Amino acid sequence: MTRVALLRGAFPTDAFGADPVTVASDGRLVARGHALRGPLLVENYGVRALLAGAVRAGRGSSLELWRPAGTPRLSLLASGLYSDGWLARTGSITVWPDATGWTRGTLTLRLFLPPGTERTPLRFRAGGTDRRIAVPPAGRRTIVFRFAQRKPWRLVYRTPLTGLLSDGRAISVQAATPLLRRDDRARR
Repeated sequence: MTRVALLRGAFPTDAFGADPVTVASDGRLVARGHALRGPLLVENYGVRALLAGAVRAGRGSSLELWRPAGTPRLSLLASGLYSDGWLARTGSITVWPDATGWTRGTLTLRLFLPPGTERTPLRFRAGGTDRRIAVPPAGRRTIVFRFAQRKPWRLVYRTPLTGLLSDGRAISVQAATPLLRRDDRARR
């Protein structure tokens, strides 16, 4: 590694400094005014990132190595999703436009709780969408969101309950990896 770059809210890896990274409206990761173009080692603690313009070359613990295949861009970033499948009490999922400039498709979330837990209400908001669901103990819920716009699409979720794990994490429900299906129909 020759450089450390951090998205807003990320924790520094050491005391030697890091370049702040912003995400352009097309998903490019920008540091010091330039898009990051080389291999990327992405820390996935509490987040799940999917990239376009890059190929996953390896993974271990909470790290993923991405090899560029063009200019790497974020396709999806789920914040508040831990590697053991628990969702934080609050978080978001952002989807960036594809190569056509459209953010169009569906996002499917499969949510569940183990037995012996508490019924957990969740609220999901995105643009004009406001949905509320509850996941029962030992139960499962699937929720699908459709979107079509020419800018990033962001879904925010929250629960009023606070479940705590033994390691101190505030959690809500468990979730499978979000399933993003792009609608690649050409717009006319």
